[in-house]
Amino acid sequence: MITANKGSWDAISVFNQALTYGVGGNPDGLVEYIGHAAPGSSTSEARWFVKKLKYDASQRLINIYIALDANNQASFTQIFDNAATLNYGT
Repeated sequence: MITANKGSWDAISVFNQALTYGVGGNPDGLVEYIGHAAPGSSTSEARWFVKKLKYDASQRLINIYIALDANNQASFTQIFDNAATLNYGT
């Protein structure tokens, strides 16, 4: 299990593949964004796979959404800085 503080960035190795990951969210703690990209990727580059996690008022995870590109496909083509405004599947 990987844990990180909101707003933190780090590099990890998963199945011998290096990734950069980031965590961000909103101030009330009900939404969290997690992104994965190749090492060295800037959060402003279109190289991210982004997930949106929604929590209830008790901080229990209630849903996970995946950011979709213009073709409604999940891919490593998102800009993590735009996580709050990306198109997420239902």
